[in-house]
Amino acid sequence: MCTYVAVLQARSKATAAVHLTRFAEQVLSTVPVMFSYWAKPEHCHDLCTIINDDIASTVAHDPRRFVGLGTLPMHAPDLAVDELKRCVNELGMAGVEVRAVNNVYHS
Repeated sequence: MCTYVAVLQARSKATAAVHLTRFAEQVLSTVPVMFSYWAKPEHCHDLCTIINDDIASTVAHDPRRFVGLGTLPMHAPDLAVDELKRCVNELGMAGVEVRAVNNVYHS
């Protein structure tokens, strides 16, 4: 319940910010620290799925105001390709945000 309230508050603040600044749209993406390239690939993929679903949900709440960019488990190329396809084809995202250096995972 607390998470749901926090999401609604965040959406409300994002919508208010767009209205106050008079921008037509706001691009939503995760913060770089949440890329989690340090995590095991399967765990990073799980986190990317959660983050991308949340961004897509926020965009769906007001698609005229928001554009979503997903995140990918870049240290797991097969998982990254699958999640990229899902972001664009299923979630309707405009693209993804990636970090230039992602070779920090060590098994």
